[in-house]
Amino acid sequence: MPASPHIELPLALIHQGKVRDIYDIDKHNMLIVASDRLSAFDVIFDQPILNKGKILTSIANYWFDKTGHIIQNHLTGIPLDEVLPAAESKALEGRAIVVKKLKPLPIEAVVRGYIIGSGWKEYISLGSVCGISLPSGLKLGEKLANPIYTPSSKAAAGEHDANISFADTEALVGADLAQQVRNKSLEIYNYASKHASDRGIIIADTKFEFGLDSNNQLTLMDEALTPDSSRFWPLSDYLPGESPKSFDKQIIRDYLETLEWNKAPPAPAESKALEGRAIVVKKLKPLPIEAVVRGYIIGSGWKEYISLGSVCGISLPSGLKLGEKLANPIYTPSSKAAAGEHDANISFADTEALVGADLAQQVRNKSLEIYNYASKHASDRGIIIADTKFEFGLDSNNQLTLMDEALTPDSSRFWPLSDYLPGESPKSFDKQIIRDYLETLEWNKAPPAPIIPNEIMTKAAYKYQEIQTILCN
Repeated sequence: MPASPHIELPLALIHQGKVRDIYDIDKHNMLIVASDRLSAFDVIFDQPILNKGKILTSIANYWFDKTGHIIQNHLTGIPLDEVLPAAESKALEGRAIVVKKLKPLPIEAVVRGYIIGSGWKEYISLGSVCGISLPSGLKLGEKLANPIYTPSSKAAAGEHDANISFADTEALVGADLAQQVRNKSLEIYNYASKHASDRGIIIADTKFEFGLDSNNQLTLMDEALTPDSSRFWPLSDYLPGESPKSFDKQIIRDYLETLEWNKAPPAPAESKALEGRAIVVKKLKPLPIEAVVRGYIIGSGWKEYISLGSVCGISLPSGLKLGEKLANPIYTPSSKAAAGEHDANISFADTEALVGADLAQQVRNKSLEIYNYASKHASDRGIIIADTKFEFGLDSNNQLTLMDEALTPDSSRFWPLSDYLPGESPKSFDKQIIRDYLETLEWNKAPPAPIIPNEIMTKAAYKYQEIQTILCN
């Protein structure tokens, strides 16, 4: 499943990292796009975290700005619309930045103010971290007398970073540069730690990456002090000896530590990855119709009514307003179109010709019965089900069986009862916000699909979550 909407860019992909994708712009600059991909123990997972890329970008840019007096960073200030077409620039707003091309240093600059994570494991085993001896008797999560610089190797994709000594970093980049990286890392951490502490947050540890610019000047790059590169703890709940609450992905690490997993690809248990998304169902013989029930006149039914005064051959009273409630729900079937084509409203006689009179009657009766029951259930919770679509199949005994989905925001229109007013386009708890946006475009409703801005997708996601809470709580 995708980690964020896939967008084709008119730029060459240089590198795909665990979270960020890097594209070539010119000899001086490149584009970094932060995805919603989840990485833990240096392994990429199938499950994304909604809007993670935008949040990481926002936090990193905040710290790049705050620490500019300590060290220069990779930001150029070049806006996206100078390097991308308008649609792509809009779609990537908040998750993409134009940065300088640098020569990356082959180390991860880790600073620890508290003993936790891989540092805790090394301390328990050796009494030291990266060759730095620590006092005996430290507790899990205890604050160190002074922050320590504990670099690690920069592992290839799918491999693990490994703690290394300062002498190892000197061998990798030279003594002077190793000293600069250590000093700047500690200076940034101390500044950020004080800034965060004033806001009730502990930065337990963090990881920086550096590169050299065209003048061989040390430059902060990649990200800075985000939940992906740091551990953030609430100061009010901090207690040495306990695994602290956190504002980062520690909850994921803690869960993964309970599994019998070697921390190597592939990520654990596809069944876990699909939990809540996948179900095992009977194999059925699908019927070639979509069973649509309308309690209110809206959507394609409204368009057909305006044109013909009827929907699927069912005459309706003149003078109905957009979104008006019908005297009784009507059954208005449609054809089941092939992928990339549009369903089309058909008459009841057409369904009889497709599946036979008896089966057509069963489908109509059951569809109306389900709708009436669900409509009452939803109304008691302050929700109108304006219309919905069912799909049916036949099981091995030729029994009519409800299949696919039922009364979801993808197959139905849900409106808040408190805001309902005939004649107005209602607020909704479904994907109507996406349909409304698409109607503003010059698009023929045929593949390929246009790019939908992230803010529209996010609003739709919230609508889905809200109706789930209201109807299924």
